[in-house]
Amino acid sequence: MYKKIILSIILSIIFGYSFSQEFGNSSAREDEVEYKHTWVTGGGIGLQFGQVTMVDISPQVGYFVNEYLLVGLGLTYQYASDRTYANYSFTTNVYGGSLFARFYMPFYKSIFLHGQYEYLLYNTNVFSPNLDYEWINVQNVLVGAGFRQHIGGRSGINIMVLWNLNQTDYTLYQNPIIRIGFDIGI
Repeated sequence: MYKKIILSIILSIIFGYSFSQEFGNSSAREDEVEYKHTWVTGGGIGLQFGQVTMVDISPQVGYFVNEYLLVGLGLTYQYASDRTYANYSFTTNVYGGSLFARFYMPFYKSIFLHGQYEYLLYNTNVFSPNLDYEWINVQNVLVGAGFRQHIGGRSGINIMVLWNLNQTDYTLYQNPIIRIGFDIGI
């Protein structure tokens, strides 16, 4: 319930701001920015502290094939620590990479569809009956939609709601996955 309330508030703010901008000054609209055959860089940074601590650094680079289609790749590093239980704690480093594509809607370029293949690798003893450490690899197929808030030039802030179509016991996060990141036009 908590996640639904936060998601509703975030989407209300974004769409409210977006539609109010649509009826304002149209001389600086994102539709007028040329994206075809340009590069963007950016990614996301995530922090969570407390009994469960997580640090996520995920740089990305992408290429606009045309004004509607962005393809790219990214790297991922995550540090995760769970001290929820008094007699056991879990700490790991996660390494990975991804390939992604975004299709921006022709009728409103701030809304996009997102597809991503993600490969993650981490070392843990959580799944071993003898508590021996082993390397776990996870292959995620993420699909969903997002909203891009234009901030100038070819740069923007993205918020996405994604679903992992390949969720297993080894997956590090649960559906739905909410990601916030940025793109900087280069």
